[in-house]
Amino acid sequence: GLYKYAVAIVSIIAVIMVMVGGLRWLTAGGSATAISAAKETISGATVGLTLLLGSYLVLYTINPALVNFKALQIQSTERSLVTTPETSETVLNAESPAESSDWVPIAGDNIQGGISKAERPLVDLLQRAAQQIRTRGCSVVRASGARKGTSQLGSKEGKYGVKYKCQWSQQDKTYVSCNPAMGSWGSPEDIPRSTTCKYLDPDTPDFSDPKTASKCNPDAWIHYNAIDAWAADSSGGNPCGKVDCITAKCQRELIRAITANGGCILLGRNIETDRNPNSPLFEPWHFQLSGGGCFRDADKIMNSLGGQGY
Repeated sequence: GLYKYAVAIVSIIAVIMVMVGGLRWLTAGGSATAISAAKETISGATVGLTLLLGSYLVLYTINPALVNFKALQIQSTERSLVTTPETSETVLNAESPAESSDWVPIAGDNIQGGISKAERPLVDLLQRAAQQIRTRGCSVVRASGARKGTSQLGSKEGKYGVKYKCQWSQQDKTYVSCNPAMGSWGSPEDIPRSTTCKYLDPDTPDFSDPKTASKCNPDAWIHYNAIDAWAADSSGGNPCGKVDCITAKCQRELIRAITANGGCILLGRNIETDRNPNSPLFEPWHFQLSGGGCFRDADKIMNSLGGQGY
């Protein structure tokens, strides 16, 4: 071990110093000063060697492992991924929900039809992407970000939102048979968002439940950490719907620009294995900075789904 080598080395040095001291004594020529210096050299070497051997003996007596240093071993840990809910319908819960000062309007050069606001890094990202797709003859023709729960709930009469696309299950006390990404009330898969209206029919709230207020807050802000954006031909064109986005030239250009600038596209966590663009979680217009089911190699995946060459 290290201590054994140290003892051996220091012992050799101490013996050499004793010899040096003895040689200086022999050549002192009767000089009291030279003899005194030689004695100090010999005594210093002897005391140092005694302390070293003594410390080694004490440590070895207490625990032999103390003088037996092992080689340093650096252990590596396995990489683990932290997944987040597979949609960005995050709810900003608060006593009095209010717009954040970090949100900015979704607007910019080559961005048309931007509504509401989103977090600044997302809007900056969309603005850079919009500039890049301009050279390809494309424009962002529709974009939306933060919205309130009341907007996401929608209505059956208006034929939009959760109330129109989903069914309320009195047995399960939740909305079922719909797109989990529709919002906090999406489907039984949406367990992580248990603090919202998913577990409460806002039309007939159960006020006997003391947790009703925390279960449903239609005025809470959602979708503030993502942007839904569609691109189309700058000279006039309609944005894609869903599956047709795979072969929509301008939407593909937007996807490439978004991912090239650090964003990811929500295609669903199982898209690479299921290869089902009809999945409710396949949203090639929805981008964010990170999240479960959100891909930075979205263009490659779109190619594998039949979009090669677009």
